[in-house]
Amino acid sequence: MELEQNLVNEHFAEAALYWRDIYQQQDVYSRIHQQRNALVLVLVEQLRLPAGSRMLDVGCGSGLTTVALAQRGYRLDALDSVPAMLELTRQMAQQAEVSDQVSAGLGDAHQLSYPDESFHVVIAMGVTPFLHSLPVAMREMARVVKTNGYVLVNADNCWRLNYTLDPRLSPLLAAPRRGLKMLLRPLGYRSRSAGVLIHKYSRRKFDSIIAQSGLHIRHSSMLGFGPFTFFGKELPNRIGLKLHCFLQECADRNVPIVRSTGSQYIVLAQKLIPPSFAQAPRPSL
Repeated sequence: MELEQNLVNEHFAEAALYWRDIYQQQDVYSRIHQQRNALVLVLVEQLRLPAGSRMLDVGCGSGLTTVALAQRGYRLDALDSVPAMLELTRQMAQQAEVSDQVSAGLGDAHQLSYPDESFHVVIAMGVTPFLHSLPVAMREMARVVKTNGYVLVNADNCWRLNYTLDPRLSPLLAAPRRGLKMLLRPLGYRSRSAGVLIHKYSRRKFDSIIAQSGLHIRHSSMLGFGPFTFFGKELPNRIGLKLHCFLQECADRNVPIVRSTGSQYIVLAQKLIPPSFAQAPRPSL
């Protein structure tokens, strides 16, 4: 687990500037992240919390969400496991003149160093794919959020349409791919897919883990379609953007199949009872 976390930290340390600049890019992947950030802000605003409410941004990254919420009058604790990300967050907060409302520090989502019931809202965007134990982390987020407070979290959808349609990525073809690799291994074949392990979840599995942590889902939505590839070759960006927009409109209209195959599943959940009274989560994912 420590090795896995070290790989994650190294990955984001090397890509810190990329994650700062992604919110200005115009490719499909960047557009999805921009829309995700906009949705987070809308969902928080709809809670109509008073100014000064305390929020925790787990995996704050370059600090865009943290700073945007601070500008709306909230107090933010920004948490990340990568010092380079925290430095970007501090720089952004200083540039936006909200440094007095932002506290940025190192931390681990599996072991949050805050007392019980510390925050009105806990946000964790783009975090769950890199957690070695999602149930433990969700329990921690439920612990530190106040009763009647909210946890806003997302997952990478294992049934995302852009993966399903590419034979190299489709979960439907996972078993044949593994068999082919085993057959080719004696011939000297070695997989190039090494590095950070990305954890993906079905909507049902993610909902179950959230419920087991003592949280009750109040809103959920699928976001993002693409970038689409075929055997690793990506569609031209202009076509990819149009396809993403069309499919997102279908998902927003609750069109069957499409509504369940976005790349990211976003959930707003509320803590109505202390986690100690909730069903104990199963240890296996």
